[in-house]
Amino acid sequence: MNDLTADPAQVQNRRLHPRTNLFVAASIITERLRAAVRLRNISQAGALVEGGELPGVGDAFCLRRGDLAVRGQVVRRDAKSAGLSFDQPTDPTDWLPTSESGQQRVDRIVHEARDLYPNARPSPAFLAAKKSHAADTVELVRLADMLDTLADALASDPAVVGRYLDKLQVLDMAGQKLRLIAREG
Repeated sequence: MNDLTADPAQVQNRRLHPRTNLFVAASIITERLRAAVRLRNISQAGALVEGGELPGVGDAFCLRRGDLAVRGQVVRRDAKSAGLSFDQPTDPTDWLPTSESGQQRVDRIVHEARDLYPNARPSPAFLAAKKSHAADTVELVRLADMLDTLADALASDPAVVGRYLDKLQVLDMAGQKLRLIAREG
């Protein structure tokens, strides 16, 4: 039985490396194709990507996300996704969008300060900002949805993808960051 018709639980049991689920923008490049994709899961040995344009089974590829790159071969494909096998092991944690920067660093410092100064009182400005947080969260998620809609519309045009692939990835990352800030804020 091949992987296209196999029971997903049986396929998972045959995998040598655990998969890390994620939803980040990347690009896939082959001899005939350069396209924006969404990286759905990754392990040391392979990944699952989704996209409007994908390489065929057996095609050699280079998968890129920012400074990261890994080469391999497409091992399965359906209308909207492709299973990739890497030539060299990669560290799945490198591909995650969760490196500490910006808001995450601020959140960590605030939590550390609360431990050091448990009796500190919040300022009136902080209390006023906290009241508007629920509305801000809804607005951040709405903005993220609009960015995703724009990125998807632009990614459906091969000429736009060819010219602005890196910028499309920035749109996707911005939408993800807005959702993260809304969740953690």
